Amino acid sequence: MSQRFAFQWRRLDPIAPWLLAAAVLWLCWQIAAVIWLIAAPPQPPYARDIALTQQQQAATPNISGFSLFKVERAELPDRQQPSAMSVPMQLQGVMISRPMSGSSAVI
Repeated sequence: MSQRFAFQWRRLDPIAPWLLAAAVLWLCWQIAAVIWLIAAPPQPPYARDIALTQQQQAATPNISGFSLFKVERAELPDRQQPSAMSVPMQLQGVMISRPMSGSSAVI
């Protein structure tokens, strides 16, 4: 092999300590990740079933008069109220998901 194309390792001497420190830090990081996988393995998320009873439904607060931005609403006379307000409705349950388009409610 000719001397002209030979790689000279002496050029790496100034950065060798930095390369060694980076390699040691990476190795410590990987060892810590393996230890955490052994000590506390990841658990899959699970949904808990919650059975609603009559007592729990009665304990649900009435939020129909709640106003997020404290807007004062004037009471409408009986002739101006929409007909949908006269239909008795009761919220039975809510299913929240991401994205929000998958959320639903049981009325």
